[in-house]
Amino acid sequence: MAFTNKVPDRSIRVSFYDNDGVRVDNVTKDQAKTIEAASPGKLFYFQDKNGLQRELTIEEVLKLTPEKDLISNTASTRSGCPTAPQPCGPPKVQFFGGEGVGAMANAVISPISSGVMAFDIVNPGKDYKNAPFAVLDDECGKGSGSSLKVITEPSGKIDNISGKDILQVKNVIINTQGHGYLSNFDGSLGGNGRTWKEADEGYVQTKEGKYYTVPDGKQPSTLTPGDTWNPPFDPPVDVPEDFEPGDPLPPTPPVPPTPPVPPTPPVPPTPPVPPTPPSLTYKVLVCLDGVVIDDPGFNYKPGDKIKMIPDNGSTLEPIINNRGEVIEVKITSKGCGFQDLPQIILESSTGFNAIIKPILNVTRISNEEELLNVPAGVPLVSVIDCVGKIAPKTTFDIVPR
Repeated sequence: MAFTNKVPDRSIRVSFYDNDGVRVDNVTKDQAKTIEAASPGKLFYFQDKNGLQRELTIEEVLKLTPEKDLISNTASTRSGCPTAPQPCGPPKVQFFGGEGVGAMANAVISPISSGVMAFDIVNPGKDYKNAPFAVLDDECGKGSGSSLKVITEPSGKIDNISGKDILQVKNVIINTQGHGYLSNFDGSLGGNGRTWKEADEGYVQTKEGKYYTVPDGKQPSTLTPGDTWNPPFDPPVDVPEDFEPGDPLPPTPPVPPTPPVPPTPPVPPTPPVPPTPPSLTYKVLVCLDGVVIDDPGFNYKPGDKIKMIPDNGSTLEPIINNRGEVIEVKITSKGCGFQDLPQIILESSTGFNAIIKPILNVTRISNEEELLNVPAGVPLVSVIDCVGKIAPKTTFDIVPR
């Protein structure tokens, strides 16, 4: 009998939500076809080879194949997880729990403190019954110490069983900013929570597919034919078969200039070219959105003042009850241009222990027209897009259940 390594089509499994809002997993393509016939328009969810969960119609489910959607084409990801060193950059935001799926955000890292200062909510997710949890995942372990709390809002839908609002993510409260997070890729490599190679170090990939670092960044004497030498600030160099240990490697030849294109005769007008995909980095305007009272404190009096450092034009007014607790903070002016998470301090000769935390709002600046609407002198913050532009057919991070 002949054996084959071909992965059977029945390995494709999807999920869906039944009429009671319960998620049903481990559904084959044939079963999905039957389910959709009984409930036309039913959407299904599929986790692909990159660990992302995609929302699919039945037509898209039936086009899934193990070779295209389950099996990675590269040796380093054939197991489902990358085994090669990964570029170190900003942390990724992971939402989990809450019995929903799909919330996605980019973390805004302060260029001043290297702590998280705000979040750009790219997708609010769907079908949350409770507020999910959120954490920052720093693949290289450079940053740590952040503590987050998710704010939700009604999505406009009602749960069929409980009669309560179905929720979506609105924003994230930063209890503690943490420190050491990168705001951009710095040239270091790592993974599994540790940094393997710093930006000024080189490394070698051997012909057997193994890796080792070269801390001084200089060509090592251990190179053998078939290896690839990766200097810290120059392109990688393949070691030729006639290489002798200790020989200098030839520099990577420069890319020859593109020859000029001869003029062509006029042609009829063509349809407009689609816009260029967005850059990995984008600018945001960070403004005060609101505050949350973490602890109302005690023994405060009417007339006590509240200030924000820096305020960037924000003005706040505390509302104090007859027990001396801060029960509300009115925002009379919302400042913009924050580059770090501001502090909120109550000035009082009698009150103690009130803890009030700011919540910042992020506005993407995507074109020149939007940039002109930003007041002169107001700084912007650069953000690395770890999520990408979300198309109408949403792709979300898989949410542990």
